[in-house]
Amino acid sequence: MGRYNQLAQVIQAQQLTPQFVKTWTTDGYFRETQQLVQQRTQAGFTVVEMECAALAACAQFRQVAFGQLLFTADTMTDLTNWQPRDFGRSAHAKMLHLSIQCLATFAESI
Repeated sequence: MGRYNQLAQVIQAQQLTPQFVKTWTTDGYFRETQQLVQQRTQAGFTVVEMECAALAACAQFRQVAFGQLLFTADTMTDLTNWQPRDFGRSAHAKMLHLSIQCLATFAESI
């Protein structure tokens, strides 16, 4: 849990509130059927993404440290009313800054 605590501290220092959630990975958004979303939601998943598992598997294979910050772009909380928002564009600069801060913190602890 050490890395999670470090990450949480970096995020909180930026006046943000981290949320550690259960996420599921899929290889394509067309596979997010209503039934599958309902099943995953009932199982406690709150986020779906498309890259994290593949990158984590590569890192595990290469035996290197891995972490990923996820932030929401669009939402399908209402399956009949997709909300594209701005596809996360408004958060890109903030996430880049936050990522740099996290890397700097992790680099200091190596």
